[in-house]
Amino acid sequence: MTLYICTVVGLVSVVQVLFDLNIISCITYIIYVDMVTATSAGDLDLNKCDQRLVRELQAAFPDESSTTLCRHAIICNNDTRVTMDHIRSWRSWKDVMFPITATSISKEFDSGKLYVHGQDSLGHPLLVYNPHLNRPKERNIEEFVLLFVYMMEVAMKKLPPHLSRVSILLNRSSLSEPDYEMGKRFQELMRKYYPLRVYKIFVSPVNVVLKACWKVMKLFLSEEAAAHVKPKTGIDALRMVIPPQYIPEELGGDCRHRFNPNDIQSPFLTPYSNKNAEDESSLSSSRTRSNREHTDWSSAKRMR
Repeated sequence: MTLYICTVVGLVSVVQVLFDLNIISCITYIIYVDMVTATSAGDLDLNKCDQRLVRELQAAFPDESSTTLCRHAIICNNDTRVTMDHIRSWRSWKDVMFPITATSISKEFDSGKLYVHGQDSLGHPLLVYNPHLNRPKERNIEEFVLLFVYMMEVAMKKLPPHLSRVSILLNRSSLSEPDYEMGKRFQELMRKYYPLRVYKIFVSPVNVVLKACWKVMKLFLSEEAAAHVKPKTGIDALRMVIPPQYIPEELGGDCRHRFNPNDIQSPFLTPYSNKNAEDESSLSSSRTRSNREHTDWSSAKRMR
């Protein structure tokens, strides 16, 4: 997964440079990353998880859902020691990071650069990022990180019972300044604290030159990794993965929504938790398979 995220960050960085140089074509491309192939457990492949390890993890962390433990096991390649340490680090991070209040990050919160609205074609809540509203030289990186965590949690609280991941739409309809530091922090967030919580990342529009860049970049990836990054051409491709009513007008959709801070019902945010529903989903998926036979990040401060 880290490799996939690094690939996306690299691609987006290339695109940002191309746009900043005004090398713009009339062709629109959409890049999306499929983090994990959806199989039996809604949108999480439990077959990649060592069930014996999960039982050990359940004994050590009885308050966590089996699917949550499975995510950590998969990202740690089912290594017992590494997974245990990964989960402990994640739990410590939550103690430091939460609760988050909207007022503590008001400048970033009110900017409209990041918000939750709509869903993709499969029902995953959609997190929309507008990089043209981000000012890397002016923004506070820790507040931006808190904003991202806040909106990820808001998105996860909108998850339907049968799904457990969110999708991200990167709206590149206007020129923006690259934010490489946030790209690195995003990678760390996804790997350490939100393992397998992102279903797909959609980037639109991007430059035609990106195709040539991608052909070079994929030479450095495994065949499996390269297969997860798929260029798509035209607005019709975007409409296939996101309903038109949730695609911003500037990207060729019908959505006129603009973020309003009052859209957030609860300004006092605690971590997402859906243990019973996730356990039930896991159990149901297990029955289906049977029937078929077969950072420490303590430096991050809450800005109250």
